Amino acid sequence: MNTHFPTRDLGDLLVTAVSDGYLQVGFEMLANVNEDRCKDIQRRVQVTEHNAVNIHAFLIRRNGKNILIDSGAGGLKGWEGN
Repeated sequence: MNTHFPTRDLGDLLVTAVSDGYLQVGFEMLANVNEDRCKDIQRRVQVTEHNAVNIHAFLIRRNGKNILIDSGAGGLKGWEGN
C-alpha cells in the first residue's frame, strides 16, 4: 500500500491530496476535448487504464484545524448523496 500522500504548502495552508480511487468514464464527459487526441496522448505516455479518472479528496490544515474537501461524484453512476 502506498502511504505517501502528495502535500503542498500554500502560505499558511497545508494541502494534502488523498486518493479515493478512480472511475472508468468516457471522453464525452470532458468538455472541449477531442477523443482521438486523448487516445493518442494516452498511448504515447503508456497509460494502461484507459479513460481512468483519478478521484481525490483534499485535506487542508490551517492553524491547528482540519478541513476535508470531497466533492463526491454528483449524479454519476447514481452515487449522488441525499
